Amino acid sequence: MAKKKIDVIEDVKKKYVRMALETGNYASIARKAGISRNT
Repeated sequence: MAKKKIDVIEDVKKKYVRMALETGNYASIARKAGISRNT
């Protein structure tokens, strides 16, 4: 169950990264998502 939860979180991160790359607003979106720009 824990593994599945991690997978979901990773999936959400990937979606945010993709969105950020598309808009070119990586830092801004990462900040809104509450995740580090390095991840």
